[in-house]
Amino acid sequence: MKKLALLIGALALLILAGTVKATTYTCDSCDSCQSAIDNAISGDTIMLNQSFNFSTSGDCIVLVKDNLTLDCDSYTITDEYDGNKIITLAVSNATIENCNFDGSGLSVTFITSAENNSIIKNNNFLNGNSAIALLNGNNTIFNNYISNCGNGISIGSLSVNNVIYNNTIENSRNSGILIKSSHGVASISNFVYNNFLNNTLNAQLQTSSGINFFNTSITNATNIIGGNQIGGNYWAAPDGTGFSETCDNLDNDSFCDEQYNLDANNIDFLPLTMNYSEENETELEINWESPVNNSIINTTNSIVWQVNLSEAPLDCELSINGSANVSMLILGSRCQYTTSSLANGTYCGVVNANDIDESNVSNTQCATIEFSSPPTPSGRISDAVPYPFNVAAGLALGAGWILFVLATLFSSETILDPKKFILAGIAILVVIVLIAAVF
Repeated sequence: MKKLALLIGALALLILAGTVKATTYTCDSCDSCQSAIDNAISGDTIMLNQSFNFSTSGDCIVLVKDNLTLDCDSYTITDEYDGNKIITLAVSNATIENCNFDGSGLSVTFITSAENNSIIKNNNFLNGNSAIALLNGNNTIFNNYISNCGNGISIGSLSVNNVIYNNTIENSRNSGILIKSSHGVASISNFVYNNFLNNTLNAQLQTSSGINFFNTSITNATNIIGGNQIGGNYWAAPDGTGFSETCDNLDNDSFCDEQYNLDANNIDFLPLTMNYSEENETELEINWESPVNNSIINTTNSIVWQVNLSEAPLDCELSINGSANVSMLILGSRCQYTTSSLANGTYCGVVNANDIDESNVSNTQCATIEFSSPPTPSGRISDAVPYPFNVAAGLALGAGWILFVLATLFSSETILDPKKFILAGIAILVVIVLIAAVF
């Protein structure tokens, strides 16, 4: 029973340990942050709640426990003493994020441990001797801004398998990226891609540098300069003469036509560029399908405005006789719009279209409506009977009635009969009415 109770207790402790929530400690100085680190356990976060300066010699913060996060919450740590290290990592699985580091120290962030798997992301490094110095491996450095430092990122001779991407490094006093070797030991297998480098010396490789990789495979995604493909790095220079700024790009993709050789072992095979060849740029062209220019339309009071373009447009708009633009229906590379119930007259349509390359085109076509509507029926016989028949029938009918009336009126038997005289008059009147109806 005692053994069973001990076993149950041990399981309970394990369950409780697994449900312990991570703790966030706040700090506002080197000493209070270091105290928070000393009290923290794996998974905890140390978060700044204000900016602060330090001016004494030595390290400000040393991470001595694994799996901790230092989150500056966008506050600034300023080093006022040359030779300091603001952050020193001697652990694994640490994260440093959302910090602003400003100062003249030996390094703004310095990883000294032989351990690995730490993350440095979303930080700003300004005015230091070195921003990030790597002496170990398997770290990930991304989304950092580094400016006016001695070296942007320094990769030590024992530092391997680090991934460095989406960083901006500019105005470095020495080099943007420094890859070291020492006593025949070279830094190898580091991946450096999709970074914006704008320094007098973007990359410095010491003698016997190993093989590192300066591009990834082509990926359809937004790169660091806003292009639509990720590959290598953007190699700029403060005077505008950087490799990426001057290279050819005849096929108008996101990359220079030639690779960028740092040395025989370190090559960017897909250097990014914003250059595009005007020779291969295609202008948007427009061709009218209808109406035929200056045509006369007499079978309908509608006009179908339809154009074909040399490529699918982003938008098509139509203005008729200077009216406000209306959006046309886009069907692939065709644009269409129909106007109906138009009065007779001349109509000129102006189509404006543009494409993804911001190429735009405008063209005008005119047509004249001369459409007569069928007459409205009046109810007369002549509306339904052909005209020659109308005339013949009317004349025959009229003549017959008149002859009959005259014969009746002037016969010896009836001429003096008042009643028949009146009936004859009525008959003549009917003939007149019928002839009027026929015509």
